Amino acid sequence: QRVGENISMVLKLTLEEIHSGITKKFKYKSTTSCNTCHGHGGTNANTCSMCSGHGKGIRGIQTPFGVVIPSVFECPACEGVGLNYDTQCNDCHGNGIKDIEQEVEVVVPSGVESNLTFAMSGKGRAIKSGINGNLHIQIMELPHKIFTRSSNGDLKMNLKLNYSQMVLGDKVE
Repeated sequence: QRVGENISMVLKLTLEEIHSGITKKFKYKSTTSCNTCHGHGGTNANTCSMCSGHGKGIRGIQTPFGVVIPSVFECPACEGVGLNYDTQCNDCHGNGIKDIEQEVEVVVPSGVESNLTFAMSGKGRAIKSGINGNLHIQIMELPHKIFTRSSNGDLKMNLKLNYSQMVLGDKVE
């Protein structure tokens, strides 16, 4: 089955948000299957005469040694679906998909690492007569003013002390 395009996004989080865990809502632009024609682009389906319903064609490439290296291409008449429709959908103008703005809620558990990617199935772009792609959300930890996080999750900080503070001891806030 045909699969739509994946969408990749970066979710920037502070160290405090990563430490406690957070739920973030955000909006993004995508596409979805047309409800009127159920993503087909029209009604009264007929087998495509150009590709005989396969949705693809094969053509060879002419070389000095003859025709070799067959390449597979998407049928331009049916856009790879294998069907043509007698009546075009008025809502999507035969595209089978519509532009939308989606809202998604991401639950980020505490302690996630930077560069971790969440995949949300079916939240990507739709494709005519196919299924939606996925939404990939990559976590990016924003730099903190004081702390850095090591690879094992420990917090580190640089603290400037003078010689007498190190020798005699001191309380530092």
